[in-house]
Amino acid sequence: MTLQTRPPTCIVPFPLVLVEGPADSGKTRMLVELTASPLIGRALMLDLGDGNSDEYGDAVGGGTPTYEIIEHDGSWASIIGQVEAAHEEAGKALAAGEKPYALGVDSGSRLWEMLKTWGGARAKGSIKNQRLLAFDPNADVRIPNNIWDDVHARHQRLMELLGTFPGVVVVTARGRETYLTEDPADPVPKVKTYKVECHRDLTHEASVWIRLSLDAPPTIIGTKSKYLNVRYGKDEARVVPDLDLASLIFKTLRVSDASRPRPVIQLGRERLPEQIRDEAMATTDRDRLQQLLAEAAHPAHQGVTLDNEWGEQESLSELIVRRVRGLSGRADTVAYSVTAARPQALPAPADEPPPTPQQPSPDDKISHQLATTLKQTLAKCGAVTPDRRLTVLQVLTGRRLASEQQLTNQAGATVIGLLAPAIASPTPSDTLTEVMQARMAELMAAQNPTTAEQERPAA
Repeated sequence: MTLQTRPPTCIVPFPLVLVEGPADSGKTRMLVELTASPLIGRALMLDLGDGNSDEYGDAVGGGTPTYEIIEHDGSWASIIGQVEAAHEEAGKALAAGEKPYALGVDSGSRLWEMLKTWGGARAKGSIKNQRLLAFDPNADVRIPNNIWDDVHARHQRLMELLGTFPGVVVVTARGRETYLTEDPADPVPKVKTYKVECHRDLTHEASVWIRLSLDAPPTIIGTKSKYLNVRYGKDEARVVPDLDLASLIFKTLRVSDASRPRPVIQLGRERLPEQIRDEAMATTDRDRLQQLLAEAAHPAHQGVTLDNEWGEQESLSELIVRRVRGLSGRADTVAYSVTAARPQALPAPADEPPPTPQQPSPDDKISHQLATTLKQTLAKCGAVTPDRRLTVLQVLTGRRLASEQQLTNQAGATVIGLLAPAIASPTPSDTLTEVMQARMAELMAAQNPTTAEQERPAA
């Protein structure tokens, strides 16, 4: 793979601001004051249960509402759907050169409580815990790790939208002083601490973390900014008596017309092999199958075998190739498995001697020199492992191969010729994927699409 780099843009991104503090400390008021700034375009308020959004509508606008309330029915699907719609609308406004949107989420604490309640309800609904609760209605039901994973995944989806929002995002949360819990097995004195009642990732994802108090001025706990460097846990928190969000964002942090959403690359974006398999078995679109074949050729899926529709182990690429050939109506595409790769030939009549097996001609076998050249050519295109090479060879030759030794000299030379564009490309691996897609389209076009798909022979 070719190294790909780019210079930094040095542009200040739109911030994700966390405003936390105890009840009645002015969190919502600070958010509403931002919506009245002339530097903000359309302002949206996502009220998640605090219920102050209607009353505060004209609190700072001189009798004119300064924001719009996002309507939802309280379900996760409705909430996340509305945030996605707001994300899309803000992107269109930014592309049109309009002032940036402002999105207020009031509050992140109620959202986290909602997700935990959902996880707890799922845990109680399991067969095991239903039996436990039937025996003891007051039993302690703990949320298992697999359900916690689903809870965190939902919150992560929200953070992806907020972190890449094409505008300013402010999330409020409850904060309070508490004590560390004593462990009877290892008694320790109660230690006073401060807790923000939200998902643990929210404080890390926020580019500005502000704490309000009932008896002290606002304090900046941490920032991710080259103009205001306050490192949480390392630098002393900065007290700002007359903190104004608009001034902090547009003057101190220097958010400007050139600002764009923070560039966030989602890691682990490749799908699971099972997801690709399920889509391949469900679709009848040959073009989509061709795309799935290219996705299966990703190095992350090389050497992966999984259960096919008959419960037999089969490589992902072979399954898709078989599916493509079946939809193309090829007569020789009888479904195969690992143990029965090809239909068995009919036995010869008893009164006739069985035919003498024909030995393959040595001239048909790929020569050592050509095999070495082919291997080197595939390596230059990113196909280094045996599984990866075999996948490429099966696609480019249109044949199911058990090993590279099954190639003939003619087939090997053909493959080398097809790989020429990838070798000449500055990105051989990407071009190889395009070559494989084009080859699959060519092979499918050469088949008779009217022939019915062959059925799997009886065992």
